[in-house]
Amino acid sequence: MSNVNWKKLLDCSLGIAVRLLQNGAEISRVEETVINICESYGATSVDVFAIPSKVEATIEIGDEYFTTKIRRIYNSNLDLGNIETLNELTEYICKNRPDTSEIKTGYSSCAKCPDNCYECEYNNMTKKTECIICYSNYTIDPDKNCAYCGYGCEYCSLDNNLKPICTSCLSGTILNNNQCLNCPNGCSKCKMDESSKFKNEIICTECYYNYALTPDNKCNLCINITDTGEGCN
Repeated sequence: MSNVNWKKLLDCSLGIAVRLLQNGAEISRVEETVINICESYGATSVDVFAIPSKVEATIEIGDEYFTTKIRRIYNSNLDLGNIETLNELTEYICKNRPDTSEIKTGYSSCAKCPDNCYECEYNNMTKKTECIICYSNYTIDPDKNCAYCGYGCEYCSLDNNLKPICTSCLSGTILNNNQCLNCPNGCSKCKMDESSKFKNEIICTECYYNYALTPDNKCNLCINITDTGEGCN
């Protein structure tokens, strides 16, 4: 196949290898993928070496030409769905030998999600992987990445200056002026007491297990647990 651009083909093969490593594939699978793709296009010899942080390959075409490329992998997490998609793409490539531009589009859609992103998708217009759902305590920023909400936040949104502000807090904290403040010791839920002589004092409304709510809205550590395990005395 004299019309094959071998440098581009090797680059695409390593692109798939990188995606496989990023998504937690076995080393043997990664190396076999590069070998199978390059040999299907007519490479006479393919040498591949992969470890979790790097993959490199050299291909030879006849006796007169060879090329080598190395790619680094900086982060990874297990995604069996992406691995299956990449395996199906490899099978398609080996059977149909498409143009390298089609190969690149195929594996780009299996790029690792941005950090702290629960679900993402590949944008064919921007050629980037963009987050659509972030993990708790993160929100989507204008670049479609996940921005940190702040201490104690469960969910947040962006203000007019595109900075994250808390909209709800985790257990043991309370929302006040778009920030999450710690409840007093032992409190699972608390509130601001505007009637207190101390302005905006935080008082307990519910306690964690093994704590008891006192008449003055504090959570004291239990001394004796009741037989039912539901309270203390």
